[in-house]
Amino acid sequence: MSEYIVSARKYRPAKFDEIVGQENIVKTLKNAISNGQLAQAYLFSGPRGVGKTTCARIFAKTINCTQLTDETEACNACESCKAFEDNTSFNVHELDAASNNSVEDIRNLIEQVRIPPQIGRYKVYIIDEVHMLSQQAFNAFLKTLEEPPKHAIFILATTEKHKIIPTILSRCQIFDFKRITVSSMVNHLKRIAEKERVGFEEDGLNIIAQKADGSLRDSLSIFDKIVSFSDGNVSYQSVLENLNVLDYDYYFSLVDAFYRNDYAKTILIFDEILDKGFNETNFLNGLMKHFRDLLMLQNPETVKLLEVGENIAKKYEVQAKSVSVKFLLKGIQLLNNFSVEHKTVLDKRLHVELALIELSNITGELNEKSTITVKDKQEVTPAAEKPVVKEPKPATYDTPVKPEEVKQPEKVESKQEIKPAEKKETPPETTTLKEKQTKPKNPMGDIIPDVGSMLQDKTSEKKEKDTKEESSAEENNADFSAEDLKQVWQKFAEFHLKEKPRLSQIFLTYSPEIKAFPEIEIELLNENQEAEIKSIYNELLGYLKHKLKNSKIVLKITVNREKTIRTEIPYTDEEKYRHLKKENPKIDDLKDQLNLFFD
Repeated sequence: MSEYIVSARKYRPAKFDEIVGQENIVKTLKNAISNGQLAQAYLFSGPRGVGKTTCARIFAKTINCTQLTDETEACNACESCKAFEDNTSFNVHELDAASNNSVEDIRNLIEQVRIPPQIGRYKVYIIDEVHMLSQQAFNAFLKTLEEPPKHAIFILATTEKHKIIPTILSRCQIFDFKRITVSSMVNHLKRIAEKERVGFEEDGLNIIAQKADGSLRDSLSIFDKIVSFSDGNVSYQSVLENLNVLDYDYYFSLVDAFYRNDYAKTILIFDEILDKGFNETNFLNGLMKHFRDLLMLQNPETVKLLEVGENIAKKYEVQAKSVSVKFLLKGIQLLNNFSVEHKTVLDKRLHVELALIELSNITGELNEKSTITVKDKQEVTPAAEKPVVKEPKPATYDTPVKPEEVKQPEKVESKQEIKPAEKKETPPETTTLKEKQTKPKNPMGDIIPDVGSMLQDKTSEKKEKDTKEESSAEENNADFSAEDLKQVWQKFAEFHLKEKPRLSQIFLTYSPEIKAFPEIEIELLNENQEAEIKSIYNELLGYLKHKLKNSKIVLKITVNREKTIRTEIPYTDEEKYRHLKKENPKIDDLKDQLNLFFD
């Protein structure tokens, strides 16, 4: 039985052309090697499993190769390449900064840098997870990194570039590795499956690539796991079962039920999903992604953003044609709101069921809005069309005529009877030809209507309006009790006198009384308080009439000097202290103990 090697190691790239998804970086490094423009230090940053360390090893192997190919690749036949393949090369040194992050480790590295290579031209030092070095280790490494020997090249690899100090970054050529796309990962998995003679379904490989989240190493690990589980046949169902991924068919069924307003079916589907052991949060995220993918298919330019297998893509195309963009946008908005709230709710199942009911009601809301809009348009159109009443046009004269030949204007028939304004009409005999010819005319040739009559009509309309308001005010004479008066009085002080604390205090201290309905009287202590009340008298009286619904209310303000003598209200601190002392004589002892006094 041959020794088993995991795919991540067995199919690790050995030359630049085998690196997946980093074409721009590969091209830059190849050109630097072929042109002899090698930097003293490189920084490879990016997420896990995208080829940082692999690219560093291939680079170190290639620059020491003595027989480079025309494609700037290592020959794998020279002494340096063979030593590299057998892991016996003294020109490549790898250091794990996660476990060797002290100053002593960096000093040992600096001592090794001084020794020139025995075979080849360069000694390459690959420091993985360099962000784990301590601050002191970084400081000890700075000088060597800035001015290393000619034969030394440093390659720093990290997943967290922001943790590296700027003085290190400024001394390196930085290469940012990107996540591997789903399509690139699927193609790579296909090649490995064919070499290993493993049966596969493209939809299954696509699920593996999505689950790997941009990491090629993770996708190869998952691939090995599925191969062992399915006995050499990576099918769509085997991937779903092993990775605990929800089948796309559930999402398709849910969207169809949403569009038909069938909330009962959506809840039953969700219950079946829970029975299979799926998490509510993952379900909401997956459903939101499904809505997003359907939205991408609504526009030909965004179709390329759909990252699913060929068979699944056909199902997406069919469903995308049956739903509207408004439905999808509203669904994404609702799901996003529910996802945010989902973290804090206690009953997560009920919360998801409410989300499903809301989603099932989207089409109903959209249909109601469209119906209301049409109805409003139908009602507004006839209301806007007002009957046009044509007034008789006065006669114009171009040549002198006799008064007896002037014809009276004919009566105009209209739905509304037009009554002439009450004014003396000038007989035709008294209107001279000169006066008629001097009246201004509009562009159509008609004489402009009399402005005086129009103003008179508006004045009469205003008088009628004022008369109606006065009559309605007279009718508004409701009864009110002392309790009603007290409540309205206090509300006025609370809401209308916030910026006048002294006046507000007067309102809260003194309450009006009903002497002879609807006359209201308030007794004050002095003329200053009277002046304060009178400063807002009109506003106060209008407020009382409005709130108590009585337009005949009269507010009377009086000053009772005898009440001033009888009533002693403490104002200063000393007066307040005396008032408290009357109620509790022991407060005097407290004053002496605390050594308090009045200024």
